Amino acid sequence: MIVMKFGGSSVANREQITKVLGIVRDRLDRQPGVVSSAHKGITDALIDAARTAASGKDPGKAVIERQRAVATELGCPDELLAPLFSDIRDLLRGIRLVGELSPRSLDHISSFGERMSVRCIADYFTRQGLPARAFDAWDLGLVTDDNFGRARPVAEYPARMQAAFAEKVPPGVVPIVTGFVGKSTRGVITTLGRNGSDLSATLVGAAL
Repeated sequence: MIVMKFGGSSVANREQITKVLGIVRDRLDRQPGVVSSAHKGITDALIDAARTAASGKDPGKAVIERQRAVATELGCPDELLAPLFSDIRDLLRGIRLVGELSPRSLDHISSFGERMSVRCIADYFTRQGLPARAFDAWDLGLVTDDNFGRARPVAEYPARMQAAFAEKVPPGVVPIVTGFVGKSTRGVITTLGRNGSDLSATLVGAAL
């Protein structure tokens, strides 16, 4: 197996994602697994929206519309990201009502970039004839401590990840996995820190 990591600029739009598709397709004989960042600029936009909400102001819909534009360009169905858009709106509303952006809330809002990106990429790959499935890293065994903003995996994560990949990734399907994010042993969303997708790909590769 080969683990391939693509950063935000590499998955910024349809043109770039089509290049990624070609790179992955050329390596099918090596059973590729893909770890992806958020589309370029989306994580920063999510953080800006959260900070605006924490100041008591309405963050508006800019970040959702920005993500929707990428999904539309890829031809993804509207319902693909609808649940995540709803969660983003609810979380921003809560941050605004409380008037506080805690490290835990910041990790939660920051996680949406990768979660939306992998769903769009997997959907696009599949419609282009390369079967793929999106996975949140925690569903494939990436369990961390609860050091929000700089979480690190628990010692037993490799065994969890090996078992999860064997159980959940069907033969012939390319897994598109969220970089940057995990879940704590208490089931709370965490992030590995900025540029954490590089670390995510390293952790997946080391485990597998």
